[in-house]
Amino acid sequence: MSYYDAGGAFLETDAVEQPRMSGLAIAALVCALLVCVPFLPPIGVILGLIAVVTMVGKPHLRGRGMAIAAIVVGLIFSVAWGVAGWFIYSFGKQIERMPTEAMVAGTGGDYAAFRDRFNGDGATASDSEVRAFFSEVNGRYGEFRSMELDRSAPPPRPGDAQMVFPYIVVFENASIPARVEFQMMDENTGSLVNRLSSIELLDRERGNLRFPPLPSPPTGLPPAGPAAPPADASASPAEPPGGSAAP
Repeated sequence: MSYYDAGGAFLETDAVEQPRMSGLAIAALVCALLVCVPFLPPIGVILGLIAVVTMVGKPHLRGRGMAIAAIVVGLIFSVAWGVAGWFIYSFGKQIERMPTEAMVAGTGGDYAAFRDRFNGDGATASDSEVRAFFSEVNGRYGEFRSMELDRSAPPPRPGDAQMVFPYIVVFENASIPARVEFQMMDENTGSLVNRLSSIELLDRERGNLRFPPLPSPPTGLPPAGPAAPPADASASPAEPPGGSAAP
């Protein structure tokens, strides 16, 4: 600070800065708390580290606790976003890979590996059922080539226990649209399953092919008997046993 002494001489001493909040610490905490934007928590960690370093030896800067909080919070949400991103990436890869692996296994005659990709009826189907499905598929369309997601179709609604994805299946003689249903979780226990529920080839000309096949309607029920004739309301009431009563 500067001042004049009694003799009018100009004197200058060291200026003392007033304490103030670190702008970096504030920005770091704001970024760390904006968890709805995935890239902001890591930025909050970086700004928090810079704020802590810049406040060393500067007692007029406040906000060290805020900067440390930004580092901790930012690290937690960065890890959470990383785990969520890894799960989404792994799930997307399984969605693309699992139906193809099932079709390759079934085409090659490895019915156990084919059933291993399924949950429910598909996992318990017999070899004869799997063989009948692939015999019909190969007879219609030839050898299986590849299978990929139909990205032109609208995506399924997330959050359901079962999700249906559209595919294009390429065979030797034709390319057929397909509908693949995934069982994401067990409806009874809520545990993660992530297996195929069904594969259905959509063929308008010769009819759809589905594995596992839908259960057949029950047969052998006795035919329903003829309906009883309606009662005639105008008919006279039945006479009591022994004839009509005397007047």
